[in-house]
Amino acid sequence: MKADELARAVMAELDEFAGMLPAEIEKAQKTAAKSAVKALKSSSPGDGKYEKGWKSKTTKTRTGAETVIYQGAQPGLAHLLEYGHP
Repeated sequence: MKADELARAVMAELDEFAGMLPAEIEKAQKTAAKSAVKALKSSSPGDGKYEKGWKSKTTKTRTGAETVIYQGAQPGLAHLLEYGHP
């Protein structure tokens, strides 16, 4: 095997590996977000609209994916409960 052929073979393997990595990261993000939302729902005060309002959303970005956890039902209340009222 010539050095040129070896270099092409190594690059082909690295390209294949690099293609798999973003999908695995996105899968891990979704799993972590699902777990965090579950924990927030179980530890939120009350048992109504606020507790059920925790959600997560994953969006594709230029460099991979971004996952955000947010309070969809009462977003202002989350801020007040965490930081208090001035």
